[in-house]
Amino acid sequence: MLILYTLATGMAASAVRACIMAIVFWSAYVFKRKPDGPSALAFAAILLLAVQPLQLMDPGFLLSFVVVAGLMGFYPTFHALKPKIFQADPWALEDTTVFWKKMARRAFNPVWNLLAASSAAWLASAPLSLFFFNLATPVSLAANLLVIPLAFVILLTGCLSLMTGVVSAVGAEIFNHANLWFVSALLYVVDRFESIPQGYSFVKAPRVEWVAAAYLLLGWVAITKAKKIRVVMALLLAATLAGGWAYYSDRRVTMEVSKMGPVQTILVNGPGSEDV
Repeated sequence: MLILYTLATGMAASAVRACIMAIVFWSAYVFKRKPDGPSALAFAAILLLAVQPLQLMDPGFLLSFVVVAGLMGFYPTFHALKPKIFQADPWALEDTTVFWKKMARRAFNPVWNLLAASSAAWLASAPLSLFFFNLATPVSLAANLLVIPLAFVILLTGCLSLMTGVVSAVGAEIFNHANLWFVSALLYVVDRFESIPQGYSFVKAPRVEWVAAAYLLLGWVAITKAKKIRVVMALLLAATLAGGWAYYSDRRVTMEVSKMGPVQTILVNGPGSEDV
């Protein structure tokens, strides 16, 4: 099913990488081993680089593995910060919570899980986004709560249209119209979030040493056994440093030229929001 899902996405490079990681992870049972995330991640990277070593210089390759590593390292921490009012009592023999509170908890839990995953992925990818794309996007933390479900539903209705079209043209047309509606909704959501002041900003790319230092800090936070408050404080420190860098780089006018595959991008970074 995972392979079929990857085929349905059009075999995008990022989807193929994610598929290989998942297959390596779950194949541990075939060898009578317990699945281990870091081991599967490392083996998938070695496997892909053995086929195409130059992928190591590809931003997409780096982002794929860094984001998955970030999800492994930070999702449990963010998930554990869920307010106690929305947590069930693990020692209770029977859930005696008031009905409306129980419904609120069930509605809140998926939102919190998605927010935790979005935060972990954003935190892990932020240094590379700054380095490769000169782009800081704190607005994506909230936008992902709508964009990710909508993207899934778009893919789902597209697949249903293809399968239904074999037996019913009317059914295929219904799912096509649904797909068009969800695509329009996704574009509207992106447009609305894009208009939020300071939701994103173009900044000067940090030096390689700063990126390396950021990932050393994030790596320490991910593997430390410290209490949650220390982890949160370390993440706040990282966010403060990133904000300081954005403020410092926003005081000067600079021009940066980057080559992203066959495309050349030029960023003229002026004071405030005067960026081209």
